[in-house]
Parts: sequence; structure tokens; C-alpha cells
Amino acid sequence: MNYTASTMKLDTRGLESTASFFRDTCVLPDAFQTAPSFEIPNTTDFDGFQKEAIQMVKPAKGTTTLAFIFKEGVMVAADSRASMGGYISSQSVKKIIEINPYMLGTMAGGAADCQFWHRNLGIKCRLHELANKRRISVTGASKLLANILYSYRGMGLSVGTMIAGWDETGPGLYYVDSEGGRLKGTRFSVGSGSPYAYGVLDNGYRYEMTVEEAAELARRAIYHATFRDGASGGVASVYYVGPEGWKKLSGDDVGELHYKYYPVTPTVAEQEMAELFIKQMLLAVLSCQWWLPVSDLESWSTALVQGRYGGRRNSVGSGSIAARIGSHWLQIVGEHAQQDATCQRGQGSARGLVGRAAAAATAFLQALLAIMMPVLAMPASLPAVTSASALNFKVIQDSPP
Repeated sequence: MNYTASTMKLDTRGLESTASFFRDTCVLPDAFQTAPSFEIPNTTDFDGFQKEAIQMVKPAKGTTTLAFIFKEGVMVAADSRASMGGYISSQSVKKIIEINPYMLGTMAGGAADCQFWHRNLGIKCRLHELANKRRISVTGASKLLANILYSYRGMGLSVGTMIAGWDETGPGLYYVDSEGGRLKGTRFSVGSGSPYAYGVLDNGYRYEMTVEEAAELARRAIYHATFRDGASGGVASVYYVGPEGWKKLSGDDVGELHYKYYPVTPTVAEQEMAELFIKQMLLAVLSCQWWLPVSDLESWSTALVQGRYGGRRNSVGSGSIAARIGSHWLQIVGEHAQQDATCQRGQGSARGLVGRAAAAATAFLQALLAIMMPVLAMPASLPAVTSASALNFKVIQDSPP
């Protein structure tokens, strides 16, 4: 039997390059044919190069948010400043986002990323409620958000959020970031001002606090963070989450909170100089009245300066000091004028003496205020006393001849 040898040839025409068909007709632009004008990085450590490149274009963000669990529920607080490095773009950003009536989320990182994914989480929580006929738990909502962000890790998201709420098990608080990390805790603070906020929280936190105490602690922590951190500021918003849902408790400007926690008071040197000036003026003017003994002047002046007539030292402002001087000076003038008119000159001349005392009191007060206003920055002068009837004592009537 004869066998004819045959060879099988594979058809490889489909694997050949098609460039030869277009070699004569396809012409690339000159921009693609010339060498690039920038330097192509030549590195053996590509991971390190990628990290450095990310840091070059990474936004310089800043914020302060905090949340903590206490006996009555969860307290959440945040500032309202949006910034990019040294540029402040807004002072009224809402950094506490309502996910549902029983759950809140805080915003730290990229504003667009946080707002979008919180809205997306709210939609998914509502769909879960419709499908299961019950609200989603805080644990489930935080896990849902963490899974979503984990699937987008390495794609440039910037999210650092806290999920706080109340469910069937009670209060819940979780921290979730853009890398998919998820932590459960009792108090968190996120943002560039968080180290300062943590200092206040760790110092004042107690589980047995009331709602008012917890709100004040959160407000004070946000204020101190905005005071030290330039990227935080605006309004300190405080929310409370309890069994009946969330409720906004306050929204205070941090500038006003500064003067609330640290009121402006006169320095020791200024206060002592003001007291010495007042005492010298009283002694110099009142000692000229022959009907007021010097011993009474000294004791009364010292008592006035030390605040015995006011209940405390004169640290409430120069206006109150001037008013106190005027009222007590007129009272002393009236008392001594009555005594002198009754005992020495008789009742017939009491009206004239009282009138002269009132005129002297008016002239003294106007002169004293004119001198003290530029020194003590008084708000306004006292009203002039125009008649003896304005004095706070009973005028002795003239007796018949």
C-alpha cells in the first residue's frame, strides 16, 4: 500500500499585522512624531514616585468634626469652614448631613465626595427600610458605606466620616474612611483640628453627662479647635441624636464663643490706676465742701473703690463705676445738707442749700465724666441734675416765719 506524504499548512494571515496595508496612506501628525517636550520620569521605585505625585496634587483641606456617645444618646458637632490651603472659600458649609430621621453623618475630606456618598447612603438606607419594613441599623449603614468606599479605594476619593445614630440596640457611632476602614467607638474627632478637639474631649468627657453638659462640651471642643486650627472656623453646630431622632441644639459663631469663654476684663494695672484716679478725684472735690468731714470722705471713697456699695469690685465697666459715683455722691450730699440745714442754719435755708448742693453735684459729675471718658472709655455721660427734687431724699419744706 502506497501512502502519499502530504503537508498541512496553517493559515496565519489573520495574525499578520495590518500596518502594511496603511503604511502608505496613514500619516501621523507632527506632534506625535517629535519627541515630547517634558522629561519622562525614569525611576526604579514606581510606588514611591506615585506617592510623591499624589502628594503634589493632594488638596490641602481642613475641618473639625466630633461625635461621642453618652448616657442620653449621641452628641455630634462640627464647624462650617471650607478651605483650600490658605484660601477660605466658605464659612457656612453644612458638615453634618442627615441620612435619615435617626441617623447623621459628618463630613471631613473632599466636600463633593462626602456629600455625594452620604446622599447615596441615604437612598440605600431608605430602600432597605422599604424592602425589610424596618429601619437599617447604624452598624448596617456604616458597613454599607465602608463596602462602597472600599470598592473605590485608590481612585482618589477623600472621605473621613462618622456615622452616628440610634437604632433598636441604642446609640451607635462608627468611623469610616475612603480606604474602606471602619471603626466602632464611643468618641471620635476627624479633621485637621481633631488633636485640639480631642484634648478638650478627653479632659471633660463623662458617660453620665446630661444633654446640656454634653452639648456644652461639644461646643467648647469645636471652639478650641477653631481657635488653634486656621483651617477650621465659622459656626459651631451641635446636634443631639436620641430615642426620638436627631435634633439640632445650637449653631454659634465661634467669634462670639471666644468672648463668652474669655470675656475681656481690665488688666490689673489699668484697674488699679482707674481706682486711684477715682479716689483722688473724690477726695479733691468733696473735701472742699465744709459740711462733709474729711474722715467721712476717706472712708466713703475707700468703700466705693473697693466695691462695698456695689456688692463686688468695680470690674464690670467704667460706665457702672461712674453711675455708682453719681448716685452715692448725691446721696451723701443730700444727707449732709439736710443735717447741716436742720441743725445749724435752720429749716428756712434748707431749700437753698439743697439747691446749691445739687448744682455742685451736677458740675462735679460733668467735670469728672469729661476727664474720665477718654481715659476709661465711658459709653456716655450721666444726665444732669437740674433741680433739688431730682435728688433721692426728701426736701425739707420752709417753715412759716
